[in-house]
Formats: sequence, structure tokens, C-alpha cells
Amino acid sequence: MAKNKKVKRAQTARAIGAPVDSSERRPIVHLVCQAHIDPVWMWTWQEGAREGISTFHTAANLLEEFPEFIFNHNESVLYEWIEDNDPDLFERIRKLVKQGRWHIAGGWTLQPDLNMPAGETLVQVIQEGRRYFQDRFGAVPRVAYNFDTFGHPASLPQILVQAGFEMYIHCRPVQHQLDLPAPLYQWQGHDGTRVLAVRPNTGWYCTSPTDKAVPGLPTAAEQAKRGVDEARATGHDTLVLWGLGDHGGGPTRADLLALRALIDETTDVAVRHSTPEAYLERVRALQPLESIPVYSGELQRTFAGCYTSVAPIKREMRRVESMLGAAEKWAAIAWWRTGATYPEKRLRQAWKAALFNAFHDTLCGSLAESALSGVLDYFGYAAHIAAQVTFRAQNALLPASTLAQASTLAQASTLAQATSPEAGRVPLYVFNPHPYPMRMAVGGHFVLDNRPLPGRHPFSLFDDQGHPVPCQTGGGTFEQTKGGFQPHILFIADMPPLSVRRYEVRPETKPERRHRPASTLEVRQTDNQIVVQNRWLRATFSRDTASLTSLILTAGNRELLREPVRLTAMLDTADAWGGESNTHFSTPAGDFTALSPEQVGSEWAGQEGTTGAALRLLPSSSEVVPEGMSRELACTLECLVGWRGSKASIQYTLYADLPHLDINTRLHWQARSKMAKLVLPFNLPQPRVTCEVPYGIAGAIPDGSEYPQNRWVRLDEADQPAPRRPATRKARTGSLSIGVANDGQYGFDATTEGTLGLSLARGAVHTRYGDQPVEPDEHHTFIDQGQVLTRFRVLVGSSSQVTETLIPAALELNQPLDLFTLFFPPTSRLDPEQASQPFLRVSPATVQLGALRKARDEEALIARLVESAGHATTATVTMEGARDDYTLNLSPFEIATLRITRAGKRVLVERCGLLEE
Repeated sequence: MAKNKKVKRAQTARAIGAPVDSSERRPIVHLVCQAHIDPVWMWTWQEGAREGISTFHTAANLLEEFPEFIFNHNESVLYEWIEDNDPDLFERIRKLVKQGRWHIAGGWTLQPDLNMPAGETLVQVIQEGRRYFQDRFGAVPRVAYNFDTFGHPASLPQILVQAGFEMYIHCRPVQHQLDLPAPLYQWQGHDGTRVLAVRPNTGWYCTSPTDKAVPGLPTAAEQAKRGVDEARATGHDTLVLWGLGDHGGGPTRADLLALRALIDETTDVAVRHSTPEAYLERVRALQPLESIPVYSGELQRTFAGCYTSVAPIKREMRRVESMLGAAEKWAAIAWWRTGATYPEKRLRQAWKAALFNAFHDTLCGSLAESALSGVLDYFGYAAHIAAQVTFRAQNALLPASTLAQASTLAQASTLAQATSPEAGRVPLYVFNPHPYPMRMAVGGHFVLDNRPLPGRHPFSLFDDQGHPVPCQTGGGTFEQTKGGFQPHILFIADMPPLSVRRYEVRPETKPERRHRPASTLEVRQTDNQIVVQNRWLRATFSRDTASLTSLILTAGNRELLREPVRLTAMLDTADAWGGESNTHFSTPAGDFTALSPEQVGSEWAGQEGTTGAALRLLPSSSEVVPEGMSRELACTLECLVGWRGSKASIQYTLYADLPHLDINTRLHWQARSKMAKLVLPFNLPQPRVTCEVPYGIAGAIPDGSEYPQNRWVRLDEADQPAPRRPATRKARTGSLSIGVANDGQYGFDATTEGTLGLSLARGAVHTRYGDQPVEPDEHHTFIDQGQVLTRFRVLVGSSSQVTETLIPAALELNQPLDLFTLFFPPTSRLDPEQASQPFLRVSPATVQLGALRKARDEEALIARLVESAGHATTATVTMEGARDDYTLNLSPFEIATLRITRAGKRVLVERCGLLEE
């Protein structure tokens, strides 16, 4: 009898290697064994790698012992660790994969957070995993999963389907957080794309050890019995996940023996070790699609505090994403224009480092403090490569400047006049990394002389056509500007799409008055307040409270604030995740108030016995502005505030010729069990709230609860608040909208009165789970104790105006125009006229260029376009060298990937797959 059972189990194992036979009339309980291995969590990445090696050894050994057993595993990063550190084990796994015993599941690099990364980062998480598994194992999984990820945006179904996936498995949010129509359902994204999705109701993604059961966590056999009961009740196949998890473990011998007994004793239901793909095949074969219910929208929310925890990780993720995106663009353009080698291998290494930190417990800040240094190392590695690639590519794209490039004396003379500076003149190069014409403020220090000189030199700025450009000095780093060695210059650059322009500083006794900006910036000071006004906005600041008390839209003289803007400490939990069911962080514990003159002197400046003002104009009065130099382009006011041991500098900048308000916060955070929020009490009752999510937008209910955003959030006047979190809903024509962009801040809340709370930092305990209060005699380390820098940009106008300007403003805030000086660019043969021409333009600006890179192993460019406003749009792509513009009709939120090639003198543009296939 035992022999017959062994033969039956061996036959079952062979059958499972292929799709399950649809002729099996009994419902099947699909036992999908995996090991949830957090590469970083309460441990460092080194510990995660060691656990991966141990778990994979265990799985391989048990596969040899139990012929009916199948092991499933995702996350290419773990396989790479095995390949690098245990090649013999890796070869065992390769053989087991060929035999159908070890199943390559999921196919992603790892299980990332899905709310905070950029849309292109999620594409790269999938693409990197798919490439690895296809290259090493010939495997292309059709079922994706993110078991432990805390939320799933409505843009994901489109990404999944375009990447070739047919099903998606998740475990969060759990039932009490989000009611789904059934464990198996059709998930419809905000663009209308549907994908089969499963949230198993048989238990969690990991199980308790059979021999040492954990209270509240079923064993593998107990979880399998739940699956049997469900299969009996519904008559349909059931998916059961099992295996020790979090710190790996996977299968155990005791589990497999218990499951073997269950398989042998169950006759009315087939219980089999299986794979996600086998479950998918059965669903496709036996359950008509129309019988599977549909759920539309996001899968939210879990652990709302995690969108703020460990602020430095958030800021670094956004910075590195932006740097890598820019590096790819400039390297691709340099390859196309000059034939420069495209550094694909280096960029891939940098991307892999960034993707590693997209892991949900890393990016969400729910990791141990001991792991933080390794995480920052990954960011530094990626950023350094991106900076080197950008430096090399931008050098190649600068116009030729050496006379050695000329073939005739006449040509040499023309070339020298075009690009070589005269003695004493300083060339400034500005790069625009965006596919839209940008008119933005550019500022930075430059070396006026090769040695320090006493006093400052007045100067004027001219563009590449020889026209004077208004500029402003003063400001910047005081240590650099002191003595006139490295003046700071600020000007408004008018930049064509994806291009470089050459400006020039010319020393003059006194700049000409005609250099003044087209608009005026008025500053009025009294004993009580400072008022700054341009033609769009009028901002009033109180000296007593060191706060922005009024912001008036000059068109219509409309007050935009109900109350002063304030920095507030909100009541918070000690939980690093923010609490299992808590979504509110909007109960004030105390407002930051103006520092007293004595505090400004002794605590802010660190000079005992001195005093200073909590509200002040920058640059300070101690900085000398050269005679005749303009101070009319921009005005910055600094508010110095504090609460208990925490202090902050909030800087507001208005521009003469730009319609937005910039807010820079420098928070020195020392509070614990509190959350810091910048509170903007807009006068916009019953707003419709929308925000950016990865490659899409989503709505938020203005109920004071915490939501995740990406680079921007906006409030629109609307007749009624949205009843749930829809992807899009048009505001009234001509209604007022307020958009706020950020450079690495993710959590926010909004209220029915129109108040917007932007979450800056938390004071929770590292990796602590649970809402129990911290006892005074306990030893803990706390999150975000130190300096947190965040930048915001506020845009106000009609709905159509904000729609057109918010996306470019958010892009520029996160990926600013590059400014640097270089007297003689590296030797180049790039024609000066070509160097200044736009490389690629996309219109309208609501269509984003999510990526521009060279195709892998192909002489082509890849461009990713994303419709970001939620409207059917005709997009136009104007490409250098193409005879005609390329147009394509995009449905709301559609992602379109283009392949651009050259055929002789022709430039060809065509659509291709998301993964460039």
C-alpha cells in the first residue's frame, strides 16, 4: 500500500510540472509553498542573504526527499545572492526548475512598496526580474504576487497586463480594511484594464511551524484544511499559501508529512502541491470570466504611517529615481547624437541598487535602525553612478569649442566666436532634462575669478543670442559668496525641451536697467508685517507669529487661506507602521510658534546673549549686494519657529515672473510619538482631492485621514466631495484649483474645510509593532530624530491652468534644470547649433515622458509616454531628425511605449511592449 502511494505521489509531481489537467472534475486545493524572505527588515541585507541561502538549501533537500512536493519562489535578488555566493546550490536549483519541481513564481526583482515609487521604478522592478529569470532559467511567470505589500494603486492592473501577467495575488489590505466581492475577482484599474486577482481567504502568506505552533497563526496543515472546506463549500479550486516566512524558512519536514497525510485521507477534493500558474490554468478552464465579480479602484489602505516613517529614505528614493531618469536621458541623447557608448551595464547596476530599496519594509521605513546604513549605501552607490553617467553624457552634448574641430580658418573663426568666452567672461550652461519647454528659476554659485578678490564684481547676464537676461545676486551660501570669489546668481531660464543653452556672465560696472524683469515684485514692510506681491499672488507675513497669514489670488482678490500656515506636531503612535487600523494623524499635540528674539540668538544662531528676528528677508542685511545688481527677480522670507525641543526654518519664495510659491522646510525634529505636519489651511470648502500615484492619479476623501501620494496633490472646487477614492472626476469649468508638488514627501490628509496636511516626519520607534505606549524604563531608538529637508511648490489658478502646469512644475522640482560653468568643454565634434536644439518634445504637458533610454541590445531608443490627466488625449512627439511629428491617441491614463530607430536618414517611431519586447 505504501509503495502504491509513493508511485501515485511521483506521478502527481510530474503532472504538476505542466498545467493541471482540466479533466479533473473535483475541485483542487492548490498548495503553493513559498518562503517569505524579507531581504531587509529587522536585520541587515547580509542577514537576508544568509537566510536566503539557508532556506533555498532546505527547499532543495526536501524536494529530493518528497517527490510530490513543489517549491515556489519569487524575487530575483535572492537568486542572484545564491548565484554569487553558492554556485553549487544555484546549479541544483536550475536542475530542479527544469524538472518542474522548483517553480519560478512571481518573476519580480522583489516585493516592493507600490504606492511611493515612481511608475517607472515599478516597471523596472518587473523588467529586471523578468530579464533575470528568463536569462537564467528560461522562465516567464504569468502570475505576479506581492503578498505583504501594504497597498496597491489602481494603475497597477495596466502595468501587470502590459508586462504579460494574467493574475495577481495579494494578501493586504485584509478583509476588515477592504471588503472585496470574493477571494477570486477581476481587478479593474483606473484606465479600465482588468486582471484576475486573488486575495486568499484560507490564511496568511506564511504559516506556523507544525512542531512549535504560534498562537493565531495556523500551521500548513490547518491552512490546507481551510482550503479543503472552502473547495467543498464552493465547488471551485482554492489557493492555499504556506511556508515559514518573514525570516524565511519555507517548508519543513513536519509540514510535508502532515500535508502528505491530508492528501492521502482526502478523496472528495483533490489536494495537491501546486503553482500559481496551475491555479490560473484551472480558473481559465473551469470558471467563465463573467462569473467572476469585478472590483474597481485601488486596494488601500494599510499602515498609513509608513508613508512618512524614516523620512531620509523617502527623500533619497525620490532623489535617486530622478537622477537615474536624467542619466538615462542624457546618455541616450549622447549615444544618438555623437555615437558615445551607452553605459547600459553601469545604469543597470545603479537601477538594481535603487530597486533593492523599493522593498516594502525598506521604503516604508518599517526596518531596523541597524539596517539603515546599508540602505543608504545602496542609495549612495546608485546616485554616484547616475552622477558619473550624467557628467560624461552632458560633456559630450556640449557644443564643440576647440579650434581643432575646424577644417578651415574661416570655420575656426566662426566656431571660436560662437563658443569661446572672451577674457573675464564666464560661460554658464543650463540643461533641461524635460520634454517640454521650461521657464524656471535657475540659481547657483560660479567662480568669477580664479582667486579671491576683495569686494564683489557687478556683472550682467546674456543668453546665447546675445540678449541681456535679468539676473539677481545675493543669497546662496554665505561662505561661498563672502569676498566675491563665488557669487550666487539667480535668473529665469527659457529652455527648449531636452536641450542645453549657453548663457554668459559679462563683468560690467553697472548692469543696464533694461535688464529688469517683465513683471514687478513688490515688497512692503511695516512694524507688524511684510507683504510680498507679484501679478499672481499677494502674501502677507506676520512678524509676531513668524507665519504666512494671508495668500491672496490677485485675479478676483480671493483669499486662499482661512488661517495662518503652521507647522504642527500631531499625536502619533509608537508603531513604525502607524498602527494596524489607524489612518488618522491629524489631532494636534501643539503648534510650532515663533522663536523669541532670545531663542533666535541663543538657540538658532548659537550665540548666547544675542537676539534676532523670527521673520526675516533673505539674503540677510549683512550680505552686500553689488551696486546696480537686481533684487527684483525673487524674494525669500524665512520663518523661524519651534515646539518644545524641535525647531524649523520655513522659507517662502515668490518670483516676479513665475506664478508659483515655493516653500522650503528645514525641520530639526526631536519629538517622539508625534508626527510633524505642514498645515496649509486653504479656503476651499468641500474640495475634490486628487493626487499622483505611480503612473496615474487617485482621489482621496477629505476626512482628515492619511493617504499616500507621489509628486503632487491638488484640491479642486467641486459641488460635492467624492464618495470614495475614484481615479478621476472633472471639476467645474473655471473652478479654482490649488496644486502642491513635493520633492520626496508622501503622506497627506485633507479636510472638508480645505485644509491640507503634509506629513514631514515621525517620532515612532524603529521597527516597533503595536500601539502599546512606550514605557519610560524601556530602551528604544526613535525615527527621524534630526534634520529633515522638504521642498514644496504651490500653484493656484483655474482647473485647466493647474492641470497644464502642475505636472511640469512637479517634474522641475524633483529634477531641476542643471546649471554649471565650463570655460572650454571637452573636445567634441557636436555642431554648436545642433547642441542647442530640442532633442525630443512631447505635447501636451499632461502626457509625461516616463523614461527615455537606449533599448537593450538594440540600436534604438525607448520612450515611455503616460497620459496623466485622466482624459482622452492626442499626444504629439517631435523628434530630432524626423520629417514629421508622431501622433498617437491615448485613452485616460494609458501607458504607451515607443521604439525610435533610424533607417538611413529617416527616423521611425513605432509602439512596442512595456518591457520593450
